[in-house]
Amino acid sequence: MALTYKLVTRKFTVKGEVKNYTYAVATKQNVCSLAETIALVEKISAVSSGDVKSVLDTLSDVMARQLAAGRIMDLGDLGRFRFTARSQAAKEGGDAFSRSNLQPPRTVYVPGKAVKLAAAQASYSFFDPTQKPESNNPADPNGTPGNASQGGDPSSTPGSNH
Repeated sequence: MALTYKLVTRKFTVKGEVKNYTYAVATKQNVCSLAETIALVEKISAVSSGDVKSVLDTLSDVMARQLAAGRIMDLGDLGRFRFTARSQAAKEGGDAFSRSNLQPPRTVYVPGKAVKLAAAQASYSFFDPTQKPESNNPADPNGTPGNASQGGDPSSTPGSNH
């Protein structure tokens, strides 16, 4: 299955002149639930679903504690997680910086080797909302929205106004 996208045109003012720019924007994706993830890991490995859930729950707890302690969580091929500090700027000549300027941290994820490889091998498919999904489409056995015959290029469709 490919990553699906649609085209969006936005207006921007550049040097006083309004210009239209067209961008590819990812469409909504299906979610792989925790239960589905557990079932997939159970099928691939020799670990029971209860054990997989227990490990994931424990990992979640350990990760939260380690990130809150200011540590980076390195999960190998999956990647690394860390918190970054955020704050509002203190006004020059005004009040000095204080703890009240601090905001909740953001979580930063840096993909590992396996995730980077998957991203490098990912393919795209143009999502055409006017086209109904076909479950018998040999190019798309899952019957997901999109048009695999376009090869990801909406301009290759005759009459396309994208």
